[in-house]
Amino acid sequence: MPERARAKLAAKGVDLMVANDVSAPRTGFDHDTNEVTIFGPEGESRRISLRSKVAVADAILDRVGALLSAP
Repeated sequence: MPERARAKLAAKGVDLMVANDVSAPRTGFDHDTNEVTIFGPEGESRRISLRSKVAVADAILDRVGALLSAP
């Protein structure tokens, strides 16, 4: 999954890519929780451990905010 997410990040020319494995336990459409990895423009990644979908969204928005406020 990381290789595919990094390839998509580069191919689409976007600043961030969020990847999740919907086959992982307690994640996906039928659950109130999720677990994702955020891939950034410099090749860095940050895993967001299993938590509520609202908390996952907050973590993603925090990363977007940090990217937008960077010089």
